[in-house]
Amino acid sequence: MISVYFFLVTSIIAYIVRVFEIPYLMEANKRSYQELYTYFNAFYMTFITITTVGYGDISPKTEQGRAIMMLATLIGTLLISMLVLASTTYLNLDSKQEVAFR
Repeated sequence: MISVYFFLVTSIIAYIVRVFEIPYLMEANKRSYQELYTYFNAFYMTFITITTVGYGDISPKTEQGRAIMMLATLIGTLLISMLVLASTTYLNLDSKQEVAFR
């Protein structure tokens, strides 16, 4: 469930960032592969930011886009910590399994 939530949040944030970045790109007449002109690039940048990898090859150019990505890092921290918590809870052995493992 957390993985579904993770991809849903990533998709929504990517769409919002792209909405704020498209007017800048249209005005600047930039259509390079490193810009947020396509949804895939926006999703890629959001995914990389939320997972805290942060390559830096694609970045928002507007203040609104940067503010949304700052919010995305906070949301990403929460989502990743929830994913780690769920994974460790799932992988913990109960008392019977612990006895059998010894």
